[in-house]
Amino acid sequence: PPSRSQKFALADTPPPPKCELTIVYNEAKVHYKVTSVEKLQSDLGEGPHWDEKQGVLWHTDINEFKVCRLNVTSGDTECHKLDDIATLVHPYPNGEDLLVTQRNKMVKLNWKTKQTTIIGEVAPELKGKERFNDGKADKTGRLWMGTILDSDKGVVPGKGNLYKWEDGKFTKMADNFYLTNGMTWPKDQKKMFVNDSQGRKIYVFDFDLEKGTLSNKKVLVDCNNSTDWTVNDHPDGLTIDITDHLWAASDYAGRVVKIDPNTGDVVDTCSIPCPLTTTPVFGGTNMDEMFVTTAYKNGGPDQRTAHPTCGQTHRITS
Repeated sequence: PPSRSQKFALADTPPPPKCELTIVYNEAKVHYKVTSVEKLQSDLGEGPHWDEKQGVLWHTDINEFKVCRLNVTSGDTECHKLDDIATLVHPYPNGEDLLVTQRNKMVKLNWKTKQTTIIGEVAPELKGKERFNDGKADKTGRLWMGTILDSDKGVVPGKGNLYKWEDGKFTKMADNFYLTNGMTWPKDQKKMFVNDSQGRKIYVFDFDLEKGTLSNKKVLVDCNNSTDWTVNDHPDGLTIDITDHLWAASDYAGRVVKIDPNTGDVVDTCSIPCPLTTTPVFGGTNMDEMFVTTAYKNGGPDQRTAHPTCGQTHRITS
């Protein structure tokens, strides 16, 4: 399904203390706070997608093989456990079926019956080593997803790829990533931004919406050579606001960072009460709220005490 424009603008002024954001909406300034909106604690919450038709937030728990449906009003989450990791979830327009990426496969999941059907597979010759990570649909409805290459020694640098899913098949569109992650497009759809978490970089491509092609790959942000970023910052999930500013979740740094799309400079930041911050997405009735998934990653008692909302979805709201 096509992506939609967000109906708000976030101010360039620094946020007030205690992780409040000053948001400009209909020319009025409103102070927004960060709160947990989920009772469930995911081991690795990821891949959030706001379902405007149903008014719910879909997300995955990669490590627990789960696809989850969050009621952001009640905080209740309904999950279905699959037979392998689930990294990305995207609803069909019919309201019943979901596209889910599992390892190197694209699966159609019927939420009512919980029946799954494999509809595509990428790189079967790698015997499961190359797996999908994050992804998103462009304005035409093409689904784009990144991959990583696993090995016995961890993720292999430079072997991550970027694919598109169109007309029932995968096509590799870019390569040479460390850990391909969040992606997004500006309103005019002439650029595409892609995070590389382990490489600690954000790339920008020239994007041809009509043809669905990429060119002119450049580094927009290099966290390794910027005073805007700490050694803990790893750009994970990515989204964009109505002013075309990027918002990246910074895993291991516990914050969401607002980025100038032209210069790559950090112009605003908001702390999340969990260091393992994974992916931001805009949603809510008026598309004026930000939801952020987080991870628990087998944290012990000390982690639970220090960061009790880790693994839950957080909302930036008034």
